[in-house]
Amino acid sequence: MDIEFTFPEKEVLKKAARFCSYRDRSIGEVKLKLRSLGVTSGENQKFIDYLTQEKYLDEERFSRVYVRSKLLHNHWGRQKIYAGLKSKFVDIQHIEKALETIDMDEYNVILKGVLQKKTIELESLEPIARKQKLIRYALSKGFTYEEIMKQLKTKL
Repeated sequence: MDIEFTFPEKEVLKKAARFCSYRDRSIGEVKLKLRSLGVTSGENQKFIDYLTQEKYLDEERFSRVYVRSKLLHNHWGRQKIYAGLKSKFVDIQHIEKALETIDMDEYNVILKGVLQKKTIELESLEPIARKQKLIRYALSKGFTYEEIMKQLKTKL
């Protein structure tokens, strides 16, 4: 399936391809970029189709990379990763599929590390206050209350 573009559209397409080449992008991010380049919402599907066909754009790949990156580098929990993907306008099926790729042993090690690091910072506090702050901190990182309590019950 060949998609035809006029000269001005080719310039926009070139910019969009460069935008997608820099790093993986979601379809929602590309639509916002196309809008900033003057493409109307009715015309953008043609560009999206071309970028997808040429492998510049792959929402499933983007979701997997995003999950892996936010887990390993930012130490985010599943809830915060989910919210981040939703904010990028990623389809629910892609989000759920990407979240299933998380290795739970690795996930628990990351949660344990987050809690240990924060515990060191909070050493001067009383145990109850320390525990409350640890829970609040881990919740803000996107871990569930159940995951946090399970980890706190085991010796940090």
